[in-house]
Amino acid sequence: MNRSRIALALLLLLLPTSTLWALEPDERLQFADGLYARDLHDLAAPEYQSFLKDFPKHAKADVCRYRLGECYRKLTRRTEAMAEFKRVYQNFPKSKYHINAGFKLGELLVAGGGHVDAIAQFKKLLTEKPPADIAAASRYMLGNSFSILKKPNDAELAFRQLTEMHPKSGFASAAFLALGNIAANKDGQASTAANYYQSAAKSPSSPRIGAEAWFQLAELHLRSRAYEKSADAYDKLFALYPRDERVADAQLQSVWALHNAGRYQNALVRASAATAKPAFANSDNAAEWLYLRANCERQLGQRKAASASYDQLIKKRDSRFSAAGTYEKALILHDLKDFRAVTRLLKSFTPPPNLQKDTLWLRAEAYAGIGDRKQAMRDFGELVKRFPASNLACRAMYRMGHLLQTAGSHAKASEQFLAVVKQHPRDSLAPRALFASAFSMTQMDKHAEAIRDWSRLIADYADSDLAEESLYQKAMSETRLKKDADALASLRSLLKRFPKTRFAADAHYWLGLLLAETDKNAEAEQNFRSALALKLRTELRPTATLRLAMILRSDEKTDEAAGLFESLMPQSSGIELSPATLEWLSTYRHDTGKAAQALSAAQQLASTASTPRWKQVGWCLVGRSHLGSGKTREAAKAFAKSLGTGATTRYGAEAALRLGQSSYTANKFKNAIGYYEQAARIAAGDELISLRANAYAGIAKTYKAQDNLEDAAKYFMSVAILFDDPLLVPECLHEAAQAFNALGQDQARQRARKELAQRYPDSKWNKEQ
Repeated sequence: MNRSRIALALLLLLLPTSTLWALEPDERLQFADGLYARDLHDLAAPEYQSFLKDFPKHAKADVCRYRLGECYRKLTRRTEAMAEFKRVYQNFPKSKYHINAGFKLGELLVAGGGHVDAIAQFKKLLTEKPPADIAAASRYMLGNSFSILKKPNDAELAFRQLTEMHPKSGFASAAFLALGNIAANKDGQASTAANYYQSAAKSPSSPRIGAEAWFQLAELHLRSRAYEKSADAYDKLFALYPRDERVADAQLQSVWALHNAGRYQNALVRASAATAKPAFANSDNAAEWLYLRANCERQLGQRKAASASYDQLIKKRDSRFSAAGTYEKALILHDLKDFRAVTRLLKSFTPPPNLQKDTLWLRAEAYAGIGDRKQAMRDFGELVKRFPASNLACRAMYRMGHLLQTAGSHAKASEQFLAVVKQHPRDSLAPRALFASAFSMTQMDKHAEAIRDWSRLIADYADSDLAEESLYQKAMSETRLKKDADALASLRSLLKRFPKTRFAADAHYWLGLLLAETDKNAEAEQNFRSALALKLRTELRPTATLRLAMILRSDEKTDEAAGLFESLMPQSSGIELSPATLEWLSTYRHDTGKAAQALSAAQQLASTASTPRWKQVGWCLVGRSHLGSGKTREAAKAFAKSLGTGATTRYGAEAALRLGQSSYTANKFKNAIGYYEQAARIAAGDELISLRANAYAGIAKTYKAQDNLEDAAKYFMSVAILFDDPLLVPECLHEAAQAFNALGQDQARQRARKELAQRYPDSKWNKEQ
């Protein structure tokens, strides 16, 4: 009690009782009000009691009782205060203190834990349509009592009415906060709770309400795994209310939010700051902070720092985070491909239940990395045995198949892959396992089994990204098994289902080959053209070009065929054109007046031919091409080389004939007769009769040039007698008649002339009598 209060109390004690009683009623009330106004509630209360005892029906009795109730309330005499407020509320319905007294009564009921009575009081009060401030406060107190009594629906209604009817009330933000807490405890109401918290944080009635709203919003998002939103809410709390009590509570959780949101750098800054504090080492959550720091360092690629942090954490063996630290350090070592270090770290490690399957997986992968296939298989097998329903079981089985496959155990690998499909038919690895099984089968040349697996993949996993390649590979195995009809069907299905397939060029190529085998040239041509237009693989382009050229040649599209053959002539094409093709090409180009192209093909044939026969053909064609260009000297050299091969083909006969003609032109008659005779000997068969006829004619002309008319006449007549060439025979009969005439053998001349007239009446030589 301060000095003024002590002085006043002493003064009152010194005054005789009669003096106080001597005051007028209004003066006594004024005196009590003066004490009340000076917060001397312990002195004011007796005066109000005395006044009410003496003047129970005074006009200001309601005021006295209300203020007496306030004195008791301030003096924490709750029961007596409630009694006075109740009298005012019940007995003075028209008093200006009626509503206030009713609200104070409800407040005191709440304070005393009488929430059931408080709810009844506030409900009754609200029916009297109190002023907005009291109505808002009453609804808040009503909602709060319902919450304490665990009646969330009733509480929600009261708080919602408050926010809707009194949005600008100082209680609105507190009501939004309460509504958020109610919604947060209901399933599926996280979004609604978040909206309420945001409303509370938008215009809080106090810093405490604002801070609590951001804290609860951050916690809500963290529980809902909306980590980015949670981190942002914690940041708001720290920025807007740095001195609030929730800031300390939120430190660790805020780092979890940042970590789980992938904001590792921000999380690391806070974790590093926390672990740098002197009191950190002895704190209850030291291991958790260390784990967060290490994990952020690992995620940021700071492997050296992370390893050091994990080592520090692992030493705290009693922590639930030390096991996770051991596992995650093993992850770092695995990323560094230090597989031996992984096996050493995990060899004696006993992981907690939540890390057992992951540890088995990591250890198995590490053993596979160091080439210990046996131990890797053992760990993968243990994982499958102990955790058959886990997400890693299927992958472990697949890895076992892969290890067997890389070791060359293709039969066992296929069995393992098929087991994956059988036990996990809906897993994304099932089609890959089928594909891998098929591949193993091809490595053993078991293409029928490979086709079985690819067919199943195509049928059962039509939407798999491997269905496309499976169709192609199935077709390839079918071609190896000579199942051409099946291969055709597979390739056509591939192009129909996957019109933009990466195997389009290859598919068209193989279709072309298969169709060409059945003489379906038109379709084969179309597919070869498509394959080449799609930029077929370099190693397949020459073959496709060759086969297309062959089809075009057979279909008499000779000029295009010749162009394609010529594109394959460079050695870089990888194709060695057959001698017959080069022969055709040179002959075709020669016959169409393209001597340069004819020469190129002939030279390639002459230089690459492996037998005397084809060398003779090549050099003869070289000579023929040179003649077409007017290069007689080069032609003669080529014909000589052709003849010098010793072969006896029609080209040898032609070469000898050409050399005879060349010698004849050069007046080397002896050489000419020798070549002509050689040509006639080579052209002994009926199929070369024309060459033989020209050889005899050449001999005849050579003898004529030497004025040896007898031999000339004999050879001219031999042509007429032995052959029936409509161009050559008439001339020879004419020349024979001329020779007989010069020799004075008129009868022989007449016989020659008669035969000419009879056999070739329309010949120009018959007209030159």
